[in-house]
Amino acid sequence: MWEARSRWLLAASLAASAFVVAQMAMFVLKVVFCVRMPFVLFDYCVAGFRYLGFPISLPLMSAVIVSTLAVCLRFAIREAGFSRRFGRMLRYAADRRGTRRYARRFGFGERELTVIRDEAPVAMTIGFVRPRIVLSTGLLRLLDPSEIAAVIAHERHHMLRRDPLALFALSLMRRALWYVPLIGWTEDKYRMAIEVMADRHAIAASGSAKALGSALLKLLRQGGAAAGPAASASFADASVNVRIRLLLDPHYRPSLRPPVRSTLLSLAMLGLLLLAAHG
Repeated sequence: MWEARSRWLLAASLAASAFVVAQMAMFVLKVVFCVRMPFVLFDYCVAGFRYLGFPISLPLMSAVIVSTLAVCLRFAIREAGFSRRFGRMLRYAADRRGTRRYARRFGFGERELTVIRDEAPVAMTIGFVRPRIVLSTGLLRLLDPSEIAAVIAHERHHMLRRDPLALFALSLMRRALWYVPLIGWTEDKYRMAIEVMADRHAIAASGSAKALGSALLKLLRQGGAAAGPAASASFADASVNVRIRLLLDPHYRPSLRPPVRSTLLSLAMLGLLLLAAHG
């Protein structure tokens, strides 16, 4: 169930967002650079708004579109820079002996797991193309062997599914299309879904929820999760209350019903676009 829900949330959100952003880019190419385009939805949007009597002009529409694309570009550049700095920090702080020890113990290949020297408890999966698991020496001292195994099984699931890449794409769309609130809701629910699936993978690997639950509670008592790139999934960073309740009651079904206000606002935007397209 959670697998199907996560795939549906991701596919629907990214498909809709990518279509809107692509149409915006085509609109800019046509209006600013005079490039001939076969179909640009926002041409019809402008005509539709004028037909309905909205006080909107081509320069205003262009400003909204250009600002949206600028946010996309700025976020991508900022995250690329942050990821490079984060990668350099990992190389500088790497505990090579600990990395080799835990990679051998849990069957990871080269560059799939890194142990860093840090007193803060860190457990996350990072990376676009070749995700890897990052653990801190503080985390390894905090947890007992069964809890460490549960955390690593949880993060292995994120690594195999390449969840950091999907999270980066959703974060990008959320910031760029801030006026479509359902995208933000989708990102939050997707984060919850993949964390629940990773928890269930860890429980299946260990045969019990006890180690995973105790590890999660220990990390919560230590404070918030360490800041990482947008292309990262941290063990104790998302939907912790829901995850703990599911560990205590596997039959609990958290609501995935979109909030009314966000749904109405997003549908209003979609309705205006569709009306404009047929205007």
